[in-house]
Amino acid sequence: MGLKGITIETPPQAEAHINAADDRAIWEAVIGMDGVVNVGQKLKATLISNNLLRVYDGALVVGGAVGRIPFGEYEDITINNGTQNQLRNDLVVAQIEANGAIENMKLHYIQGVPGEVAKDPDYTAGNVYEGETLRQYPLYRVKLNGLNVEAVEPLFEVLPNLGKVKDEVGELNRKLILYEWETTVKPFASINPGNKLTFTVRKIGRVCTGNILWVGSVSGTNATLTDFTIPEPFRPIKTEYYSASLISSGKVFGSSRLDISNLGKVTYATDQEGFVERYVSFSYIGNDITPDEMYLVDNL
Repeated sequence: MGLKGITIETPPQAEAHINAADDRAIWEAVIGMDGVVNVGQKLKATLISNNLLRVYDGALVVGGAVGRIPFGEYEDITINNGTQNQLRNDLVVAQIEANGAIENMKLHYIQGVPGEVAKDPDYTAGNVYEGETLRQYPLYRVKLNGLNVEAVEPLFEVLPNLGKVKDEVGELNRKLILYEWETTVKPFASINPGNKLTFTVRKIGRVCTGNILWVGSVSGTNATLTDFTIPEPFRPIKTEYYSASLISSGKVFGSSRLDISNLGKVTYATDQEGFVERYVSFSYIGNDITPDEMYLVDNL
């Protein structure tokens, strides 16, 4: 194809010039993912009978193309009869048909081939941005065992939202909020009394940073601290190891190693059991779990 120039989205002229492909290119760049949008019933599917699947309201984005079933409405999908003593997988797909300036998206049913082993039928994963005219995006797998539908399996992701849904913090924004968990233990029941330890961890997304302030003596050269457990959202994805110098009156007396485990426990190994100060700063990748609101930091 030859050079046609750049299509300007907001020109001064009044005549129509923006087609579906222009709009789709923008949304593909902004969203960059395919899936169901977190609105309405999110295209929930309910099996009405062995021959009828009902898909409720919601919206989806596929290759930048946006389609939806309006709020309060639904679309029924007819399931063809199964075969006695045979297994079969069918697919319900969102189908985009691109034809120049006009594009169409609809739900489409693809029947599989019955047999002793159920296999998904083929579908067309065309790239409409690059000029292909058909794109099918699987939404549900309908599994038939003989004449009966035994399962309807969703195949799509629900895309995280940026803003608010029903006055709640959007999922993407929520991952960028600063959270903090802190505990102070004094004295330790699990080791010598007279100790004080403050464990603080802050989390943005999956990145956790924090510090341990520990002053006191220990009754052995290694043990696991049982007085507290780090909440799951703030735990590392694997055990992390950190070194600390043992300080007293401004002098170094030895060293300790502190292990922070993915089970939320801290274990120490040291060459000094005496009363000293241990200070550790750490950072690690935490679990992909968003903390509850109780951990939200408002004034940092």
